[in-house]
Amino acid sequence: MAGEPSHHQKMVLVDYEMPERAVGFVMGHNTLDAYWDRDDHGYTYLSLIHI
Repeated sequence: MAGEPSHHQKMVLVDYEMPERAVGFVMGHNTLDAYWDRDDHGYTYLSLIHI
């Protein structure tokens, strides 16, 4: 796994019940619909756009 710089905290979840088939998921602490990791921290709720 290569390292990537980020100015936000990230959570890494790894399912390793079967180590040879380990699966990982990296997510930010914000789980918005359409969040763009930019300096202005812009976001949009997709559910409100499609009403």
